Amino acid sequence: MRTARILSCAAAVAVSLAAGSLATASEETSAKLPLAPPARAVKPSSGVEARLQRQEDMEAIRRVLREYGKTLDAGDLRGYANLFAVDGEWVGGFGAVKGRDQIAPFMEKNMRTPNPAVEGAAAAAAPPRPGPRGVHLLTNEIIDIDGDRATSWSKWTYITRNAENKPSIALEGHYDDTFVRENGQWRFLRRVVTADIPYSDPLAK
Repeated sequence: MRTARILSCAAAVAVSLAAGSLATASEETSAKLPLAPPARAVKPSSGVEARLQRQEDMEAIRRVLREYGKTLDAGDLRGYANLFAVDGEWVGGFGAVKGRDQIAPFMEKNMRTPNPAVEGAAAAAAPPRPGPRGVHLLTNEIIDIDGDRATSWSKWTYITRNAENKPSIALEGHYDDTFVRENGQWRFLRRVVTADIPYSDPLAK
C-alpha cells in the first residue's frame, strides 16, 4: 500500500514538472516570435487622388461656364471679363478681342445698345423695362482636362423679350472653349462663340 502511494505521488510530480516545462517552452517560443506590425492608415493611391482632382477641376470649370452667363445677363461686364485669363481672347459675332482689360470695354460698346436684328425692331425700339433684355441658357457641356489646360464644348440659347414682353428664342449656338489654370483658378484662355441658328461662323469673318 505504501509503495503504491509513493509511486502515485511520483507520477503526479512528474506530470506537474512536464506541464511546467511545456508552459515555459511555449512562453520562450512566443517571446522569440516577431510581433505583428502595427496597423497603418491607408493613404489614397495616386489614382484616387487624380480622380478627385479631376472632379474638382470639372466642377470649377462648370462654375466658370455658369458665371459667364450670370455676369453677362446681369450686365456685370467687369465680373464677366474677370472670367478670362490675362491674355484671354473672345471671338464671336462682334469680332474678336484679346486681353482681359480689353474685354469689358469691347462688350460695353457692342452690347449696351439693343440689336434689332437679334431682338426685333419693335423690341429694340421699346423703352427700357425692368430686368434684362435677354437671358442665356447654357447646356450640354463636354469638358476634357489635360493638366493645367482644358477644352469645353457647350450649347447656348439666347432668349429675348419681344414687343409684348414675352420670351422669344432669338438665337441658338455653341461655344468652343480653351481653359487655363491661372494662379490656381480656371479661366477662359479662348472662347469662340458660333451661332448655329441662324448660322454664322465667327472664324470665317
